Amino acid sequence: MAMSDSWKSNWWLLFVGFVWYSSNTLSAISTKNVLSANSDWTAIIFLTCLQFVCGGLLALCQGYYMKDSPFHHNVFANVNQKHLIGGVCHMIGSMLTNLGYCFLSASLTQVLKAGEPIFTVGLSAMVYGTSFTLDIYLSVFYCSMGLALFSCSDASFNLQGFVVTMMSNTAIPLRNIICSDTLSGSGSVSGSVLIQADSHVKAVKLSSHNSFFLSSLIAFVVILPVMILLLPSQVGAGAAVWSSFSFVTASLNAAMLHATYNLASYQFLGITGPITHTIANVCKRVFIVMIAMYFYNESIAADKALSLFVLFVGVSLYLYCTKTKLPVDKTVHAAVIALVLLLIYANMRR
Repeated sequence: MAMSDSWKSNWWLLFVGFVWYSSNTLSAISTKNVLSANSDWTAIIFLTCLQFVCGGLLALCQGYYMKDSPFHHNVFANVNQKHLIGGVCHMIGSMLTNLGYCFLSASLTQVLKAGEPIFTVGLSAMVYGTSFTLDIYLSVFYCSMGLALFSCSDASFNLQGFVVTMMSNTAIPLRNIICSDTLSGSGSVSGSVLIQADSHVKAVKLSSHNSFFLSSLIAFVVILPVMILLLPSQVGAGAAVWSSFSFVTASLNAAMLHATYNLASYQFLGITGPITHTIANVCKRVFIVMIAMYFYNESIAADKALSLFVLFVGVSLYLYCTKTKLPVDKTVHAAVIALVLLLIYANMRR
């Protein structure tokens, strides 16, 4: 019986991971295509709102199928500050990521998104006062240098897109930290609202689809006033966009893919926890970058490939240090630093 349960759990995890990877890849390509053709505020706000609506509906459908929807339990009455902050971070991160696609190529956007560990370390140090080892700080330095060197060699690089994507890298890690704290351990497979209480505090734990539903609902409620304020001034400029059936259907397709991969991401987070989720997320970025480069026929020079290698070495060392708590061999640091200096020299010689 235990073997059967373990087998089902492993296959469910593989299925969720496959859905997460494939839908995120298709979402990145479809979102880039939509916003490349229509990069005004009308299109960006419409697409972002549609993403939250599709996300909420998809999570609600799963909840009803599993007989664990927000309306089956007293979910809304137990919403706390962490859920609200997570929803706001979900809104900011999604909005800024969409804005980044307007300025940068899909592959460069995904490379910059791989720098989330930099912001995870910074947020932990500033907000929680967490101290880190020298190995972790060096791994973050490698991430930063890999991002900088890859960005400098990418033809689509511009300052606006870089700043916007880096800002989204602050919101998404914060959302993941907060949401992982509100997820029940078995939330991805089943589970109602679990209330763990001591004499003073109640900590509400939600199943992953209910947590995603709340994040999508809160994000939509927060962005709705912005849409109401901005759209009247944009309707004239974007009239051609609204009258285009192809734009609406393409946006709906991109929004459904966005909702699917985010729901799968929440499910994976609920099953595995934040560290394993981060490792899988890094592997996913590599996968998406390669697919996007192939899809858009982007060439990759040797210095660009090595910059990407430095970035993912930095991320891998960061994950190794945080998971195992073991020191990294000094020869590894020496080799990576030598490669970084060589790439800096090559870029200066151009």
